Amino acid sequence: MNNETDWKEVLAAMEHNEEPGGSVGSRENAGWLRVDEREDLINSLEHAVEVARTVRTEPRNWKWLLIVVHNALQGALVSVLTGTDGVGALEKKCMTKWLEWHEKGRAGKKEPPPKEFLAS
Repeated sequence: MNNETDWKEVLAAMEHNEEPGGSVGSRENAGWLRVDEREDLINSLEHAVEVARTVRTEPRNWKWLLIVVHNALQGALVSVLTGTDGVGALEKKCMTKWLEWHEKGRAGKKEPPPKEFLAS
């Protein structure tokens, strides 16, 4: 993207659940960024290292360092809560649906996965 018009097109496409350029997509894919907790944790830690290198010459970057470290900590906590089965951070009802879906898959039944709702 090289100018303000490009960003306006992306924002307009997101509002209408479309891909930039006009093709219609599902709400899950059109204009949305989807990142899992482990990917976000790793990216936050990498970004924290980059920002930490600049705080001596740009003291204002302490703000961004604190924000990205907070985000990394949050990602780490979600990763721990999620557990190895991938459902520990979900609402109880949602967790049950996911475990049932996994069991059905093991039994050879092909169904779309349930929606994810994080516990609050």
